[in-house]
Amino acid sequence: IASALGQEQTQDAVKKHFTLPAAAGAYPIRWTTADDTIIRLDGSGRALVIRGDEPQQVSLTATIQSGGISSSKIYTFTVQPVDAGEAIRLDFSAIVGQELNAVRNDFSLPAASPDGKGLLWYSDDEHALLPIGGHATVIRGNEDKQVRLIAHVDAGKYFVSTAQVLGIPKLEEILAQIHE
Repeated sequence: IASALGQEQTQDAVKKHFTLPAAAGAYPIRWTTADDTIIRLDGSGRALVIRGDEPQQVSLTATIQSGGISSSKIYTFTVQPVDAGEAIRLDFSAIVGQELNAVRNDFSLPAASPDGKGLLWYSDDEHALLPIGGHATVIRGNEDKQVRLIAHVDAGKYFVSTAQVLGIPKLEEILAQIHE
């Protein structure tokens, strides 16, 4: 793993994308991530690093299979936060246009940050909030949800991330308000 990270970073201080080993000897390695909001695997061997405001730990698992036997090893990485000047500053209240703890309606997502950097939008629960193509669709169900709306900016060697927790009330609560 040390050679994959290069000379500029260690497992305890990851700051940029890196390429994972594809094989151990003659055996291909299958990689998985415990949290793709910290390190996302692109399917071609690249580990895409997503840096936020705080250091975050994530585990990547390497699995080798031979015949019916498989062996796995877990590697833990600490992704370092961005410098203060690199942080994304977004006014989520203005973006959502509703109470952040009671989001009931779909809303538009900006394509760029206030300083003109392109934004990529994600949700940690796409069954409750689905951001696609500049639009966030709110999907209400049978229970209240707390969902993270996540914005990424591609900084070249890594992604910069910021997030806001949104409350999405259950459908029954909304129907009761309509009938009042």
